[in-house]
Amino acid sequence: MQSGDVLIAFTDGLPEAQNKTGEEFDEARIQTALTETAHLPVNEIRDEILRRVQAWCEGAAQYDDLTFIVLKAK
Repeated sequence: MQSGDVLIAFTDGLPEAQNKTGEEFDEARIQTALTETAHLPVNEIRDEILRRVQAWCEGAAQYDDLTFIVLKAK
C-alpha cells in the first residue's frame, strides 16, 4: 500500500444488507462510497459507509452483522 491508499475488509453482512424490497447493498455501493470518501480521514470514511448502509436498510429487518474495518496508509 502507498500513502493515502484505503483498504476495507468486511463480512458478508455488509454487501448483503437489504432494503425494504430485498435488494442488497452490494459491493458496487461499497466501492462507490470508498471512491467518494477516500480523501477523508479514516473515521469519516467509516462513518459515511455506516450512514449509507443504515439509510439503505431503513425499515428493513436485518439478519446479519454489519462488520467492517477501514484502514488508510500514511
